[in-house]
Amino acid sequence: MTPPRTQAALPVPGESFADKVYKALRRAEPAWLKVATSDAVERDIVGQMEVVRFHANRFEQLAQRFDEALAQVETGAVGGANVQLKDGTVFGILHELSRLDVRFGAGRCYQLGPTTIDYRIKRGRHNLDGLVEETFHAFRNMCGRAESLISDVRYRVDAAGLSRDKKVASLGAPVRFIAVTPLKETRVARTKSNIRQEPSPRAKLVGKLATGQSIAVTGRTTVAGKEWLRVTLAAGKSGFVLGSLLQEHRPAGQRKVAVTTLAPPKRAMSEQRILLRKDLGVRSAKELDGASACLLGDLESDSRLAAYFKSNNMKFARLTFDSRSNAMIAFSAWRCDIVSGPVDWLAREMQKIARPSDYILLPENIR
Repeated sequence: MTPPRTQAALPVPGESFADKVYKALRRAEPAWLKVATSDAVERDIVGQMEVVRFHANRFEQLAQRFDEALAQVETGAVGGANVQLKDGTVFGILHELSRLDVRFGAGRCYQLGPTTIDYRIKRGRHNLDGLVEETFHAFRNMCGRAESLISDVRYRVDAAGLSRDKKVASLGAPVRFIAVTPLKETRVARTKSNIRQEPSPRAKLVGKLATGQSIAVTGRTTVAGKEWLRVTLAAGKSGFVLGSLLQEHRPAGQRKVAVTTLAPPKRAMSEQRILLRKDLGVRSAKELDGASACLLGDLESDSRLAAYFKSNNMKFARLTFDSRSNAMIAFSAWRCDIVSGPVDWLAREMQKIARPSDYILLPENIR
């Protein structure tokens, strides 16, 4: 591999993007609940809603800056965490990521605004409800985008080796949204092995395995090119072990032999649909280019959705969860635009939502 180009000393980056946005959202917080008792108050509400939408739109610019900076590191053009961008500014990858995680990670973003819109508030003679509702959607989408951005950048930072730089600020808590393929099998530890809270050698240690100890494996994921296995711990909790440390479990005296079996008959694929809010104004799945999706951690459902978008030349943002229930909780909290799964399951979930009439199942069968 070509060694990184020697990098001249760069100035320390200033106030982070996340800190600036955080301060602006804090100042705008009172506007969500204000009653427009005068023209001056009404103008303040309008102004603060515009501030929220402005910063929500800027998250895509931040994603582009991360991408530009990381591309230079990944190609070996630079060897440090502070990178000079094309516009001449210095972008601190780890500084920006750390502050983004502290300010907006782990659901903290959602605490900077309301969880629902209170339509009982009298917002003034010009009826500001529509403006507030539009801003609310932009705010919730921004929070979902922030969490997916943290997850994506964390993976790239780890793969590039930047996370081992001890001179930079801590990156905070490990990534919480991980795509895990379900498994149901038993493995045996090849040697003494550590069990981590997340699939990362830097994650919190939650247990240990002795050589030869067996353990139930419930899932598989890949991070930075390495396989990690999700295992079951006491009290129903789970952790992750590096895949290379576990081997297939076979009872004593049993040898692994090749077995020829007839292929089982292909089962009919269940109908899969897409659920979303009516107020998005979408009536066909082919109108969803650019939408965000809460993925179920279900290999078949998630793969079919990805294949449908690809076959129709559309893109979508992914927010992956390890269970259907967690995906639906996030969807109900407006952290994504759509959720897709078996139609009978979606029909049951709709009945659990506070206002089922606010949602719609699109007609297309996703396959």
